[in-house]
Amino acid sequence: MKYRDLARIVMACSLGACGGTVQLNTADAGSEDGGGGVTTDSAIDAVSCGPSSEGPSISPSISVPRFAADGMTPYPLRPENEQPGGIDSKDCTDDIWLQFSLTVCDLPTTDTLEAWAGTTDCTQPSARGVGGTGPRCWLVCPSGAGQGTREQKVLIRAEDIVGYLGNSSPPLSYTEQPASSCQVLDSLLDCGAPMGVYFLAINSDGITVDGISGLYTFSAFGTPPDSASCSAADSGTGFLSPACGLAFYPPDYPPLCQTNLDDACCSQETACADNAACFDLIDCANACPTPRQDSCVNACANGDAGVAAEFTALQSCSSAATPAEGVPAGACDWPN
Repeated sequence: MKYRDLARIVMACSLGACGGTVQLNTADAGSEDGGGGVTTDSAIDAVSCGPSSEGPSISPSISVPRFAADGMTPYPLRPENEQPGGIDSKDCTDDIWLQFSLTVCDLPTTDTLEAWAGTTDCTQPSARGVGGTGPRCWLVCPSGAGQGTREQKVLIRAEDIVGYLGNSSPPLSYTEQPASSCQVLDSLLDCGAPMGVYFLAINSDGITVDGISGLYTFSAFGTPPDSASCSAADSGTGFLSPACGLAFYPPDYPPLCQTNLDDACCSQETACADNAACFDLIDCANACPTPRQDSCVNACANGDAGVAAEFTALQSCSSAATPAEGVPAGACDWPN
């Protein structure tokens, strides 16, 4: 699968996520729903798309204007040395919108246009929840029907883009995210999490990606880092401590829980991360619906004796660790 990687053009670009019932495609120019909307500007000349034999293609513009929560008032960018293209905690809590301009070419009416976000390649079926395991992406807008060749603008909310960072099992349908979803940004490492928003033409089978997809890359972080110390080449999800290698606490826990565990039980975390069974058990337990029930957590163990040593050692260490300061009693109890 080919896609246009705009990271070759810009170091970091910002993304957001649709809210309400706004769809990526609409014939109603200038329509709005829930404070955001999509405007279909015009049909475009086929010459700008290339030969139709190349199949569908989606190209986002490298310019992504930002708007305040009302969807109309321009939102100020940060200085150049603070990665203005990324999404930080203030962007998220201010409920900003980002406007993507798409050039959509030769999209069949039998296809749907979808927008997914994540820290992995969202063009892969497994990243969209179709078989396989590993990192998952999530929908940031309801899907829209294919409408041939056109240019259009799409307003997307920042909260929806970052809402499922670190979640191993995001839902397969679009879910508008609340303000509390911004808390996940505070659990990221200094340089944040490299992310992408993928604009995909999905075949009528609901799985296969047609043609050339659009990709917009950026980083999400709590506090804007200095661009000089964080390059576009930085890799990883941003959740894994370089020393400990394990995101033990999922985003619904206070960020200080993970920090405290890293300080107290780093060697045990590393041992668990290096053991596939231990790592998978924690990943499975964290994916259980909150509040996490014993029946779901116990099913993750599945009687696997191979996980016992590493997991038991980590469990014992975390139980003996001094509680994180400033966190309510019991808030770091795992799993809950």
